[in-house]
Amino acid sequence: MTPHAFAGPSAVDIYVHLRTTIQAAVDRNPPKLPLLNAEPSSLGDERVDLLPSASETTSARTAARFRLSSTHNTAIVVQWRPTLLLPESASQFVPSSTRPSPPRTLKLSPREVLPLRPGTTAQFLLPDQLQIRSVCPRSYFGLLAQHGIAHTFVFDWPEPDHPFFQEIAGMRQTAVVNIVEELTGHVWELHLKPSKERTNIFGYLCKEEDVKRMIRDRAETFLRIRKLPLVLDLDDTLVRVVGNEPGRYIPEEQAMRVPHRVYTLKDGRRIVTSENVHEFLDWAQRYFEISVCSLGDQSYVDMVVQVLDPSRTTIRGILHSARGEYLYIQSSVKPRRPPKDLVTLYPFCRQGTLEGGGPHGWLPMPIPDPMIVDDNHTTWPGEQQDNIIVVREMRNAPDGVWSVSLFPVVQNVLNNIYQEFFKAADVFNAALMADDPSAVLAAAASGGGDGGQQQQQQPQLPHYHNGSNLFVSERPPSAVSIYKDLLRRDLANRIADS
Repeated sequence: MTPHAFAGPSAVDIYVHLRTTIQAAVDRNPPKLPLLNAEPSSLGDERVDLLPSASETTSARTAARFRLSSTHNTAIVVQWRPTLLLPESASQFVPSSTRPSPPRTLKLSPREVLPLRPGTTAQFLLPDQLQIRSVCPRSYFGLLAQHGIAHTFVFDWPEPDHPFFQEIAGMRQTAVVNIVEELTGHVWELHLKPSKERTNIFGYLCKEEDVKRMIRDRAETFLRIRKLPLVLDLDDTLVRVVGNEPGRYIPEEQAMRVPHRVYTLKDGRRIVTSENVHEFLDWAQRYFEISVCSLGDQSYVDMVVQVLDPSRTTIRGILHSARGEYLYIQSSVKPRRPPKDLVTLYPFCRQGTLEGGGPHGWLPMPIPDPMIVDDNHTTWPGEQQDNIIVVREMRNAPDGVWSVSLFPVVQNVLNNIYQEFFKAADVFNAALMADDPSAVLAAAASGGGDGGQQQQQQPQLPHYHNGSNLFVSERPPSAVSIYKDLLRRDLANRIADS
């Protein structure tokens, strides 16, 4: 079965266009927000300076007012020493044998404050206390880097060495605090990311609304190009290492039977690929953006991908090694956690990031859930195991050498998910457009009205049916819901045929 073609724009294309129109309307008429200062200072001065409020004193100061523009700020480095308030959840990473318990507060010492991006000038209130609002996965930092957002702050590593920062460093996460822009009330997120050497913490500053928009845009890109994310494991899924050691290796004498499937890595190790793996990748890249997630280290991941796709024309997504997380988890106070996680690759997999409505006037959208092909479902969180197509070694492998049946079984499952998802997405978006999109646009453009006194209208989810009894729902379709429905129907057919 091949993807259906359309003579004109699809419902997904129309949806993306309408969403862009709505966001433009919101940007022209944003919700009214209270100012933090009735008589704000002028922003015309391009100098970066520390501007204490007239009501503040050295002994009792609640916040420092400063300006970020195009130069460094020595005054902030010298005078600002905020207290970082750790979340209650920080205690779960402290070993029970630790006495006394580590403090719930830490002092941050700025070593350097860098300018914002060219053309960006904002005045902030820097409080004496910074409350960690959330901890974000590695993909959030990747998103900031993708959009060219460099660090603004460099802090010294806080002392004492707290288990909370050991945790976010080991899991390659960022801690997020909110900072408010004084003149507009806009909320900015300060993402605190530990350095690899754990000697500094880098602070990346970005508007909260921009982060949300970037996450949603990432998901919408899949809908626009009509592809779904696909995450492939390496070992025992696509390849297996040659060796005579105990464990999951292919013995030398077996590898000699399939010389067309044997490849040598740059470090001298040899691997055997699954039968028809290159044909499978060539097929899958037409309908999926292929990424890799492996427990092998990053060097190993890169070497295997170089063998599987030397020109990087099929595996165009993220090459992710979860080895660092795996090693950290083994020595942590919670050693049974799974080391792989979809949110480390795709920020929109985090719960609630793609919900419709809200102050941005976003429409509900089909959910392009990543699908996973892996031989070991226990390496992923429980809530993501519905995304997994679990593969096993073939019982009657060609030449009696390890292989996985990528063709036709895995291919057929992925093809059905792809076909049914975009069919349901087109029907859903067509129904959404038929539910009077002009009313949705007007609600979004109002920005809430009267300083938030009137509650903003929310777009109603459409009732729809695709006419084939394959997917019926009032909620936006998702790739996982399609997959589960396919499994239910397959089981029903097996029962009927028994």
